[in-house]
Amino acid sequence: MYAWLNGPGQVFHDPLPNSTNYLSAYDKAGRLIRAQDANEKSRSKAEQDKEEAENEEDPDAQEASSEEADAARLRREARRQEQESKGDGNKVSSESMEDLRPFPQNTQFMSQPVLSVELRDEIFRRVKDGGLDVRTVSAQLGVAIERVGAVVRLKTIEEEWIKQ
Repeated sequence: MYAWLNGPGQVFHDPLPNSTNYLSAYDKAGRLIRAQDANEKSRSKAEQDKEEAENEEDPDAQEASSEEADAARLRREARRQEQESKGDGNKVSSESMEDLRPFPQNTQFMSQPVLSVELRDEIFRRVKDGGLDVRTVSAQLGVAIERVGAVVRLKTIEEEWIKQ
């Protein structure tokens, strides 16, 4: 058990912010599936760009010696890497409907997205400090009334625990 917790299970100890933490979103090695899909897409795009660059006819490189051809190849590679670094290749895509399904065999059930800590604090502040009712806060922030009520109840309990 400890081997799993210190290995693939580590991602469940430190989850992605504002993301569900369901087993179905990860493979058996603890890698986020949607991150792997994004990497494969960017890798295939990079391979296509590389093939296009190799297939381009560069008249200067045809006449040049092998050293100049190597220099031209290195320049193309540097440009490609620069373009890749400008893009957001390291970002993980947002959650898909598949990621919001905690029970993979039950395709009818979809969970609600996770509320960020900042949003939960803002809901609590508006209800407790601002004196607004749950219905108004729900309409202002676009969060279901039941979830606003639950956030207020849980934050109240959390404050009580901190006081003790």
